[in-house]
Amino acid sequence: MGEGTRDIPAWATARRAEIASPAPRVLDHPTWNSQTADILAEGRRRPFAWLDALRPSRWPRSLLIFAPLLALGVPALDSLVALYCAFCALGLVAAASDLVYDMAHLSEDRRDPLTRRRPLASGHLGFDRALVLAGFVAALGFVLAAIVSPVFAGWLALYPVLALGYAFWLKRVAGLDVLALAALYLHRLIAGAIVLGV
Repeated sequence: MGEGTRDIPAWATARRAEIASPAPRVLDHPTWNSQTADILAEGRRRPFAWLDALRPSRWPRSLLIFAPLLALGVPALDSLVALYCAFCALGLVAAASDLVYDMAHLSEDRRDPLTRRRPLASGHLGFDRALVLAGFVAALGFVLAAIVSPVFAGWLALYPVLALGYAFWLKRVAGLDVLALAALYLHRLIAGAIVLGV
């Protein structure tokens, strides 16, 4: 167990490391990133780490929910408002699903050079806060979906099942990985059609 760079020699010979209040330069050290390690207390948190943990770069994928508009010509204003709210609900539930996946793969992310800088893996967002954030975001998404339409809310409940099923299992199965991805895109399309009644 350690808290700074002076403890790196001990970590180099340890099978498992625990680190308290790490500084960014410690998290960047190759010894830290080669360990199966636990962060006991986060150091200086990155501003808006909670927002980064929700993967905003993936939010545009939910824009596919607007595709059924092409079949309507000029939609009514209330249809546009409902569809926008549905887009937000889908984005929130998708973000919560991504966060659950990150929490389940925390140890692997810390050892991966491509994912170790994610808010959870780097220690800028604590596990307990991430759990609360995922629950809050998912609940907010489903409340918003229920306001749009109970049918849409029920359909939306299928999304995390598909997304986490793909992330945990289906993406490793040849053939099923492509079908699962297609199902996720189709889910978004049908979600828009449900909201618009197409």
